[in-house]
Amino acid sequence: MSDPTIQITPREMVEAMRQNPRPSTFLRDLFVRREQYSNKTIIEIDKVNGSQIIANFVARSGGPNVVGKAGYETLLHAAPYLYEKIPYGPDDLDVRGAGMTVYDDPSAALNERVAEWLMDLDDRFTRNEEKQIADAILTGEISVSGKGVNYTVDFDQKAAHILDE
Repeated sequence: MSDPTIQITPREMVEAMRQNPRPSTFLRDLFVRREQYSNKTIIEIDKVNGSQIIANFVARSGGPNVVGKAGYETLLHAAPYLYEKIPYGPDDLDVRGAGMTVYDDPSAALNERVAEWLMDLDDRFTRNEEKQIADAILTGEISVSGKGVNYTVDFDQKAAHILDE
């Protein structure tokens, strides 16, 4: 049972809310190197062919299996933007923050609010990246849909490598 005499201030409540977990980046950290990020409008996607096949057994009296050479194919992709904004006006900037007194500096509340908006946008972009990587692994495709764009990037993944639900 909790003690009813414990009081939590609004500022402590805001700090507790800020401790919510940020989006996990397991797949992005595992498969994407930071230096691979680019601000280019055209992205080169290299699809590697072959070399991920298990070797076959042959009889000692027979000859070797003939296998194909590994190679790759480069696709050029015009990347769309991840472009979002949070609209704000004078009313959003002139409001006292939670836990602030009338004597606190109002610019501190503005700084906190802008920081929260930027963290929210960054979290949304991170979730989008994680979803795209998961889709590429599970289905072999990345669906790109939104305002003015609607298409699929297909990596020609073999049907045997696609996970069934």
